[in-house]
Amino acid sequence: MNARLRNAFVNPAQLTDQDLADMAAAMKKDASTAAKRRNRLQNAGGSNGEETARNEAARQRRADLRKLKSAWG
Repeated sequence: MNARLRNAFVNPAQLTDQDLADMAAAMKKDASTAAKRRNRLQNAGGSNGEETARNEAARQRRADLRKLKSAWG
């Protein structure tokens, strides 16, 4: 991510159309990575309780983040 995107919240009026396109692409890439990670966690399964507990903790963390994001929106 470039410096203009990092400073977007300081003065968003200075962003160009290309900056907004770069930001959208970065967000799409992040969403794609998160989806892959979610599938990897779900497919891991595991036969012992340790992996199941770790997967459940990760699901709970993501749920908490979703709640936090929706509270800001």
